[in-house]
Amino acid sequence: MSQSIRNDIGLKWARLQTEKMVLAMEVKIAMRKRGWIKVPPYYYPPGAPSN
Repeated sequence: MSQSIRNDIGLKWARLQTEKMVLAMEVKIAMRKRGWIKVPPYYYPPGAPSN
């Protein structure tokens, strides 16, 4: 986008990326609300001290 020769093409690309980010944010919020995204449990490697 920053190396675009034509300004209008760079602007279209920026607008497309912005729309994709907004859509992804809305999907992520909906998935969290429905419980489809959860924080995974912590990983404790074998032999690690248990504190």
